[in-house]
Amino acid sequence: MKPFPIPVVSPSSSPLGATGNPIAGMDDEGLDFMPVPGPMETFHPPILPDPEAVAACTQGWAALEETVAALAEAAQGDSPSPILLNELPQADRELVSQLLGEGEVRITTTHGIVIQESVYAGVWQVRQGDEVHIEVGPLPAALLDLLPTLPSVTLPETAPDPLPEGVMNLFPVLAEIGAASAEVTPESPPHILNFTLLPMTPRDFDLLDAALGRGGVSILSKGYGNCRITRTGLRHAWWVQYFNTQDQPILNTMEVVHLPQAAQATVEDLADSRDRLTRTVREYREMIAS
Repeated sequence: MKPFPIPVVSPSSSPLGATGNPIAGMDDEGLDFMPVPGPMETFHPPILPDPEAVAACTQGWAALEETVAALAEAAQGDSPSPILLNELPQADRELVSQLLGEGEVRITTTHGIVIQESVYAGVWQVRQGDEVHIEVGPLPAALLDLLPTLPSVTLPETAPDPLPEGVMNLFPVLAEIGAASAEVTPESPPHILNFTLLPMTPRDFDLLDAALGRGGVSILSKGYGNCRITRTGLRHAWWVQYFNTQDQPILNTMEVVHLPQAAQATVEDLADSRDRLTRTVREYREMIAS
């Protein structure tokens, strides 16, 4: 959803992924050219049901009208209330689900919360146990409320002497991440470490991954390729990794930030979604009335 810099990498270099493995196609035997990239993910209207079949779904239409109103609020910077779907009849819930469709971003947690963005950016269907509701905003409150409750690991303050075999830059990197994490506020810009360019050994990556661990939240954002965002066990430290349409890594970074921008809907996204959903609901209801 956000533009990101693609570093220039010389053919002689051997960039490493998060696991320390060289990126495919960059071996010493010669260049292995990647196939032509596939199409970029763009807005696709959801498949709509037969108008006559959903004409009587008054509660479903009301929930969609509430979603339009919530988008208008969110586009102005407000935080609208969630739209509850549990009490809707099954046909009405299916109508809402069909008209919203499935969009670019999916968020999963180890705490039983599953969040799917609709085809309208900034409109999120949130499932937690038996509860299903819609949230509208840059990111859903269900995620924002969860993050402060998650535990955070403690990083080593000093490097051992001697260093573990095969370690080169691990401990300066850990110190940088730890210091940046302690300074994060919701308003602060991201502190980014670009591991595609940073000299790190496979052993560095193994121990870095072990020290940071995983923090219970994974985000997949699709667009031109994929952006995979994984919360580490350290508060505010996120792996943000970009892959092309052949699922080969092209950029491997860590962002130390309150929330990575790549997963968030912008104000422009919210305004565009408001206009698109308004038009879809209006045209569909006109078909029903005709």
